[in-house]
Amino acid sequence: MIVFLQFKNLGNYEMGPKLSNVWNDSQPPGPKFANADWHTNHDDDTQNVGADGTYPTYTPVGHRTETIDLNLPIKKQLRRINGTPVILLLFPIYIHAIKDDANTLHKLIKTFEPFPQVNFMFSNTWDLGHYEHAGFNAVDYILDSVKDIDNERLNFYLCNKYVVDAIKTKRPDVDAKFMAFYFNRIKQFNREQIEHHSNQRTKHFLCLNNLEKKHRTFIVDRMPPDSSYVSYLGKDIKLQQDITLSQTDIAIWQDSLPQNYYNDSYINIVNETMHGYDVRSVIELDGERLSMQGHVTEKSFKPVYFRQLFLISGIAGANKLMQDLGFKLFDNFINYSFDSEPDPLLRLKKLYVEIKRLTDIDIADIHSYYNSTECQSIIDHNLAVYGTHCFIPTQELITKYNTVVNNTPEFSL
Repeated sequence: MIVFLQFKNLGNYEMGPKLSNVWNDSQPPGPKFANADWHTNHDDDTQNVGADGTYPTYTPVGHRTETIDLNLPIKKQLRRINGTPVILLLFPIYIHAIKDDANTLHKLIKTFEPFPQVNFMFSNTWDLGHYEHAGFNAVDYILDSVKDIDNERLNFYLCNKYVVDAIKTKRPDVDAKFMAFYFNRIKQFNREQIEHHSNQRTKHFLCLNNLEKKHRTFIVDRMPPDSSYVSYLGKDIKLQQDITLSQTDIAIWQDSLPQNYYNDSYINIVNETMHGYDVRSVIELDGERLSMQGHVTEKSFKPVYFRQLFLISGIAGANKLMQDLGFKLFDNFINYSFDSEPDPLLRLKKLYVEIKRLTDIDIADIHSYYNSTECQSIIDHNLAVYGTHCFIPTQELITKYNTVVNNTPEFSL
């Protein structure tokens, strides 16, 4: 059994300013301790959406949490814990918030260093927007805090691949793995596997959008109406299936996907959350210099799961990131050269040129390519790679630490 340790009273162990680790202001603020935010396999999840559009948070099935009082002797408290204790540290998007004047993270690690039965799990529930700014490198800071901890006690499940790569480069024997919450979430709420069908579809494109953003408006305003399914809830542009939805229904909109539209279009135009950044550049935000790297969300993974072609309008290098995650691009049919353009506006203009080129291709020819062995082999490859990103961290901890638990949920494709 995995026992997630949480703390009765952090006191001086409070970790920096409380910035949210999700983009939704209604969510509890982070950094957070011992709160597993990934969804476990509850059959009635879709029936338990709260009035605020959020889903319940579960402790992974078969596991539990125990509360530790940092002001009392730790050894005595650990004696009563039956199971494998893990300190779960969830970090915010702006990860430099973990650093404070009291050197909290280092102190917390030092507190549990003498107890080899206690392990550490560093995680992000959503997007790690950056990990370096103004001379502060979060990877170095975290690794320095655990420099005296044996490798087998460390576990990194992070939603930014480049952070994982940096950790593996600097400490190759540690368990570090890319984990995006989205892979399980999409599968959790769309459990019927999409099969290939060879019927001709109606539209070239599918372009789904929620909140209003400048780069989304640029693309939506230029989508060919006769060749596209387009929704833009922020501007009250809805598909028939969305007709009763509003922005307050974001959880339902994100998870209960309009599969009929996916199955009746070939190419997904993904308008990501972020656009105006170059992964190689340093940008200013609230007077601080931040590097933006590795930011893609569920929007980029949905077309993979639903067997579509895709091109992503996101930060420079967003499509390249998909390749780095193991996915194949459809670069024998789609020109992705816009992806490497560092200037945001010029990147949008180049993307539009490609959309226009694809629009001018007869839909029968797109249909022919989609059903070709070449295209379907890419789609099948991408779906297989998708499956490798679906996993429950607690299941891996059970295997690693030779613990036993019944009814632990698993995802498979």
